[in-house]
Amino acid sequence: MSDKERLYLIGNAHLDPIWLWRWQEGCGEVLQTFRSALDRLYEYKDFVFTCSSAAYYRWVEEIDPDMFAEIVQMVKKGRWVPVNGWFIQPDCNMPSGESFARQALYSQLYYYEKFGKICRTGYNVDSFGHNAMMPQLLRQAGMNAYVMMRPNKDENPDMPENLFWWDSSDGSRVLTYRIPTGYGTCGKEALDKCISELSEKAEQAGHGMMLFYGVGNHGGGPTKGDIEHLNSRMQQEGFVPLEFSSPDDFFEELCSQKLDLPTWSYDMQHHASGCYSATSLAKQLNRKAENQLAAAEKWDTVASKLFGCKAKTEEFADAWRNVCFNQFHDIFCGCSIMESYEDVKESMGYAMTIASNAYNNALLRISRSIDTWVDGVSDPVCSEVRHESGNSFPRPVVVFNPLSFDIHRPVRVRHPSSKVTDSQGKEVLFQNVRASRSNDSHLDTMFMAAVPALGYATFWVNISKESASSEKLRQPQEFSVENEYIKAVFDKKTGGISSLISKEDGAQYVSGESLAVPMVIDDHKTDTWAHRVIKFHDIKGKMKLESIELVEDGALRKVVRTKHRFNDSVLTQDFILAAGQKTLRVKCKAIWQKDFIILNMPFPLSGGQEISTYEISCGFITRPCNGEKEPGL
Repeated sequence: MSDKERLYLIGNAHLDPIWLWRWQEGCGEVLQTFRSALDRLYEYKDFVFTCSSAAYYRWVEEIDPDMFAEIVQMVKKGRWVPVNGWFIQPDCNMPSGESFARQALYSQLYYYEKFGKICRTGYNVDSFGHNAMMPQLLRQAGMNAYVMMRPNKDENPDMPENLFWWDSSDGSRVLTYRIPTGYGTCGKEALDKCISELSEKAEQAGHGMMLFYGVGNHGGGPTKGDIEHLNSRMQQEGFVPLEFSSPDDFFEELCSQKLDLPTWSYDMQHHASGCYSATSLAKQLNRKAENQLAAAEKWDTVASKLFGCKAKTEEFADAWRNVCFNQFHDIFCGCSIMESYEDVKESMGYAMTIASNAYNNALLRISRSIDTWVDGVSDPVCSEVRHESGNSFPRPVVVFNPLSFDIHRPVRVRHPSSKVTDSQGKEVLFQNVRASRSNDSHLDTMFMAAVPALGYATFWVNISKESASSEKLRQPQEFSVENEYIKAVFDKKTGGISSLISKEDGAQYVSGESLAVPMVIDDHKTDTWAHRVIKFHDIKGKMKLESIELVEDGALRKVVRTKHRFNDSVLTQDFILAAGQKTLRVKCKAIWQKDFIILNMPFPLSGGQEISTYEISCGFITRPCNGEKEPGL
């Protein structure tokens, strides 16, 4: 074999900060692993250590600054190589585009401040799948190469086997290496087997390969025995050339060879489809925190510019780092021990508290400067003033829109009303609805708010003394919701949607079987990850409709509520259609009392050659409707 086909030995330690242990133990394993790696660097002059995740370096800097100073010196010498300019190795399907930006912002800035350099190589060797916009996200973060492992060749044989160019739809490109032999090879026999396998692959491909070695998962890193065995193999003649190296050097050297490599232009799935529905708490908290922090920071920035107050930049950074940490693949994907999710709740609650305080402070500052003078009142009143029910003066309500596009949707305020007008005095469509409180005698107001992008609109609500009636709505012969765009009719026997018509073009999307009849799928044969399972079709039965009723029927919106049961498990769904909306919203509440069954909501739409369009981080992707379960935002 030629020197061109050498094996690059990547000494590393896969560190799971949370998995079968809590973060406190994970923090301890990082400290022990880093100490071990430094000792090996002092003992073996050619040894190189590679490690990802800014979160780990921050732990070491805070707890053992002397050891961190040693690491800084080794980084300067090129013998300790930080990779992956992200806070941890996250799940690469579920975080929002903004989250990936924050992963890079706080991590690459940290690396630059501490080491004088940013990471050039993306490195997510244990993440369970990779969305199709990753090349753009990596390049925007300053990285031009990527190391991954899952899915492996058996899980996705269509992908290039080892080294390839990965392109995203915007034209971004990264050189990508799919690890063929695992990220934690250790022991003489395993190393020899790995060397033999990679030698064949290198000879067939005509270029070098990376061999990742070192005790992993719970840390550890390369052992003295591993390094000495690899050193002895280097001295033997007639064998494949071996070299202690790093991913950075591997990619740099192979780029200089101008290889003719295959190209991949899609996402990289599937490894663990089950993870994308496991432990929904972590997923719910993540999305809530992402949205709250993004909105709060926008209004905090506006308030700081308008009123000269100090922006809460550091507080937001602290909050985002908590969110980024909890996007670690074993946390976010729901496959860690349940005790660890108590820590997740604490840290995400901390992040959302920062967001809520900043959001409230900013909106109060802004709204207090909005002219809400009412003739006949001695002082101006703002949207934060609570009027007693029955006050003759209208209440101003300021609605803020943190999004980058105009909105036109219902807004709820906590009291009933007799009239709602906009800032020009024009009446706005509204409806008194039953309050979300436990006392059914209260009503709230929902009105249709039109608000410009990253702006606000003021509305005037005339408060009413109306209270909720104990009488239920008269139930119709046909249960349906309808506006100018959509008409949905519900089957009184199954609770499913028996007819779904687009009134713009007359298209009927139901032919035969009703849509959204909840189905129960047996899941005894898989584990948390559902390894090598991408279709869940072992149907146990359909949920039985227990009740269907019209619970709201007003000018603003209609709501049909269905209640289904399967043994002791209950699913309640509110199908909500508001005026002027092209989306039929469904609000669900499930009380699930049985293990190892999956709730599935099938939508057998009419037509042929169906495709589904999924939102992914900073983009979208189309996939065939072939029964495979796919992650999406």
